[in-house]
Amino acid sequence: MECPNCRFHLTDRHAALIPGSELANERGPVARYSCPACRTQSEVRPTLDELRAWTLLTQGALLQAEGRFQEALNCSEFVLSTNPNSAMGWYNKGAVLSNLRRFEEASMCYDHALEFDPHRINTLNNKGNLLLAMGRAGGSALL
Repeated sequence: MECPNCRFHLTDRHAALIPGSELANERGPVARYSCPACRTQSEVRPTLDELRAWTLLTQGALLQAEGRFQEALNCSEFVLSTNPNSAMGWYNKGAVLSNLRRFEEASMCYDHALEFDPHRINTLNNKGNLLLAMGRAGGSALL
């Protein structure tokens, strides 16, 4: 999504799901995007697929914290099947694959996540830690 004010490319990390809004006095959840470039906020009504994706990303993170890695991986893969441009979907999948010690696959997932959100610190950090674990840490290997 682009910021309607300055055209900055907004990603899922710029959004927060809120329970209701002033959008035409309608009820139901709304995605509020905050633009870091111009500091404006805009609200949009999320689609059913977007709501499902946000729910599954959260569920996947909880499953991963419980050590239920295959179930967490399934959540990420479903999100990516409906939105292959989801930086959070790729990030979560990379984190799960790292826990499963599938390092090459995790590395590719982090690369995809960085394509869609190149400045996300958590992704950069995880990619660096992964390269260390793989014995491939080097000055330019990260990017």
